[in-house]
Amino acid sequence: MKYTIEGFDQKQLISYSLDACDALILRWFIDFSVSGKMKKTIRGRKIFYLVRYQSIIDDLPILGIENPRNIGRRFDKFVSCGLLEKEIIREGTGTQTIFCPTDKVNALSYKENNVLKVSESTIRENTTVPENTVMDSRQYSKVPSDGTQKYGALNKFFYQNSSTTATENLNLKNNQSDKTHNIAAVVSKLKINFEKYINCSIFSDDFWQNLASVLIDYGLAEKISEYTQFLFENLGKVGNAANYIYKTAGSHYRIQQFINTLSIANSKKQENEQKQKHFCVVCTEPFWGDVCPCCGFQNKNSYNEQLVEQARYKYKFG
Repeated sequence: MKYTIEGFDQKQLISYSLDACDALILRWFIDFSVSGKMKKTIRGRKIFYLVRYQSIIDDLPILGIENPRNIGRRFDKFVSCGLLEKEIIREGTGTQTIFCPTDKVNALSYKENNVLKVSESTIRENTTVPENTVMDSRQYSKVPSDGTQKYGALNKFFYQNSSTTATENLNLKNNQSDKTHNIAAVVSKLKINFEKYINCSIFSDDFWQNLASVLIDYGLAEKISEYTQFLFENLGKVGNAANYIYKTAGSHYRIQQFINTLSIANSKKQENEQKQKHFCVVCTEPFWGDVCPCCGFQNKNSYNEQLVEQARYKYKFG
């Protein structure tokens, strides 16, 4: 049996009741989104892409589908399978449909459980990344309708968080010149931090550019050190660390895991701060520790009514 259809695990496709046409349409969506030309918007830290069903009909006549509604039904199937999230934007009398890939799309492409554990020394020794092992590198005879050019195979793993785009009708505010400058700065930070764990020369320029763009889109440009540490400390069981980083570093599910980790850590920090936080019984200001920095009252005397009244009088009238 052929293991992959359009780069997807055939058994997984069958488990979702998806056919070869579904696989081809999903591949179109992934390749188009990674091109950097697809219009997108960020909602709740998730990147949604605008899909025009007619463009799919124009690009893929081999499907034999002429009605955009039939393409829409295919996308609804992806949504019901949990592969995509869907939102509808209403503008005046018209609507626009946007989609966001979920973690399940990544699972269609490769399986983390089928790899071996690698030691830290092995991570440093990986010096090559076999590009054709990540995804197939087919060439289309026709590019997408708006002139999108197809990227290399490795870049497809950034399909959920593509590089800079113009967003005309969608509300993603990005100054391209500023972002280009920021990308260069973020790439520099990424290389400095990655070098602590792995030989940076094995990664292509496209990898750094795409990853930097994704992190900027997610508002993580100031969290490069933390994200790099998160990536390499959570490698788990991998056979080729470099190849795995190529696949996952810019993916939505991995970045979302990191964001969730930050959120949990922040919640715990706030919880601990609240436990140690006092409200001064004299001046009512919040403080941590034993002595209020505002009025100088000692927290241990909070239950001594006489001392409290004296301190309040002194604080109020001097």
